[in-house]
Amino acid sequence: MVRDRYRAEFDKLSLDDLRKRISVGLYNGEKHDQAIIYLDEKDHGEAREFNRETLSLMRLQTDVARSANRAAWIAAITAIIAAAIATYSIPSFQTWLWRLFSS
Repeated sequence: MVRDRYRAEFDKLSLDDLRKRISVGLYNGEKHDQAIIYLDEKDHGEAREFNRETLSLMRLQTDVARSANRAAWIAAITAIIAAAIATYSIPSFQTWLWRLFSS
């Protein structure tokens, strides 16, 4: 992260002008390092932002897929339980009908 005091100065210059100042050795020490970081941010900032957004969307897709997977499992378990209840309920229902109509 570029310090504010350097950022204000670097923002006034064009990127080419800043590169020239670095190449001729006008900056040294911390200011040189800050200038390099500033250029890197400017050159690759959009790509990094795009990558961050892409990663965010991928995480969202993963969360949606996990939710859908959980919903599918819940539906499958519910169907199995319903089938088991129906299997055991039909004979007793048939017995009840038989008794109802045979009287």
